[in-house]
Amino acid sequence: DIVDSLSEVTRYVTEIADATKEQSAGIDQINQAISQLDQVTHQNARLVQEASSASHTLDERAGDMHTLVSRFHVSHGVGQPAALPSQPEHHSLT
Repeated sequence: DIVDSLSEVTRYVTEIADATKEQSAGIDQINQAISQLDQVTHQNARLVQEASSASHTLDERAGDMHTLVSRFHVSHGVGQPAALPSQPEHHSLT
């Protein structure tokens, strides 16, 4: 009976050890996934900052452009497209 009980205890200990290894591997995978999420989150935050900075720069340049364009004054009739020159006639040589 003692030998049977020891065998059963040994089997349980082996099962517990195997389950512990599986859980450890699972925890390692979870840690890797969390690390990747952290990296992506930092990258996204950096991209958002860059986009915000670019947007601010574009807004400033649009304001500068508006200021420059507002200095131009156009009278009526000025700036109208000129008539297209007439096309020369082509004669065939046959």
